[in-house]
Amino acid sequence: MEFVLAGAKVRLTHKNDRIEAHGEEKILACDLDFLFETTNDVLSQFNPAMHAAFYMRPDSPQGELAEDPKHMTALRLPEISGALALDGRMKGEFKLGTGGKKDMVLPDCTLTKFKVECKEGGTVVVHFQAKTRPDEGQAGRISGFLRDKHVIVTFTPAEDPQRPLAGQAA
Repeated sequence: MEFVLAGAKVRLTHKNDRIEAHGEEKILACDLDFLFETTNDVLSQFNPAMHAAFYMRPDSPQGELAEDPKHMTALRLPEISGALALDGRMKGEFKLGTGGKKDMVLPDCTLTKFKVECKEGGTVVVHFQAKTRPDEGQAGRISGFLRDKHVIVTFTPAEDPQRPLAGQAA
């Protein structure tokens, strides 16, 4: 899985504050539930075969006019409705805010509980949860995003030491 968000406008739908015990130390942790709508190209981030598994070219004259063979907007399996849960867990840096200099950076974040909801026309609703450990000030600011509803998010996955970086030989 290669899930990356770069300045995506997402909706914070739920925030759960909790305490994690790390030995004798008690640490504030938060589970943040998000969703956003995007193009069906996002499916390839979860698995390269998902895009073609869930979408096909429309069986209409408009579908034949599209020059891009990846332009698949018709649901291949319209009988499937609702969100589909996906396995996956990613660690990395999570940045959220309004897109300015005061955005929060949460360096040790885990994204999990991925779900995708495929819609006719090529739109996909992506749901995910971010597990993070903000300080008290950050936790308060995050609560404000529940009221505002939308936030700008960037997620940068932690580098996998088993995988060569771009431009390096394996």
